[in-house]
Amino acid sequence: MKKILVPIDFSEISENALNYAAGLAKFVNGKLILLHIYHVRVPASETPLLVLSLDDLEKENMLLLKKLSEKINRQEAVETELIVRPGFVVEGIISIVSEKKIDLVVMGITGAGKPPGVLIGSNTTSFIKKATVPVLVIPKNVSFGRIRKIVFAYDYKKVVAPTLLVKLKEFAALFNSEILVVDIVKPAEVPDFNQAVAGMMLEHSLVDVRHTLYFPSDEDDNLVQQIDSFVESHDADLLVMLPDSHKSLRELFHRSNTKRMAFHTRVPLLTLHY
Repeated sequence: MKKILVPIDFSEISENALNYAAGLAKFVNGKLILLHIYHVRVPASETPLLVLSLDDLEKENMLLLKKLSEKINRQEAVETELIVRPGFVVEGIISIVSEKKIDLVVMGITGAGKPPGVLIGSNTTSFIKKATVPVLVIPKNVSFGRIRKIVFAYDYKKVVAPTLLVKLKEFAALFNSEILVVDIVKPAEVPDFNQAVAGMMLEHSLVDVRHTLYFPSDEDDNLVQQIDSFVESHDADLLVMLPDSHKSLRELFHRSNTKRMAFHTRVPLLTLHY
């Protein structure tokens, strides 16, 4: 985890995510890449003034990004790179992830709520749906600290790709964390052969890390509440999910559910992607 990308919209929420990312970058001796993407409305009639205003806008945003970087480095001395680009947010993040070979994207869960602060919030949800690298979502007021317990919400209806489990184990290894695997299949459902195989493969893959398997017995149909209650009752520090693994998990990443999850659990949410 050497390159950590943090999209910035200059809101308190994105700055808090940056503070968390800075602590993580220092812990892993990684590099922070701060990205601000601004959207420019082009008028019907083009004029030379538009070009000048674009230049001024980019310089102004870069100045703001530099001030934020300096503020962060007074707290956590980490290597940083600053990028300001025009364009659309989600597409811009995807482009930088590929261009810079990013290992992790750290984002807040809500943005400034008014132009130009439209980066974090709905765009977090949209990016999660298209991400190809791990995304760490930081709720409001959460600070970086040791991650002792990781809750891995898992649906045994699909075998987890080994590459995703490697990412999970690498994250756990950084902090010597314990992984709590919670089954999100309804208790009333009878496991079939494929689910049994998936469970055995998961157990085998995690044999070299501290972990515990949990099979909640409650009949709560609200998946968000079920996972949230487990996180809270076990005093977990991080929630890990695979948005693409099953319909029940994909549904959580509708905009409203993602916000509820990140805010209500009060712990960071790490999404891993195929």
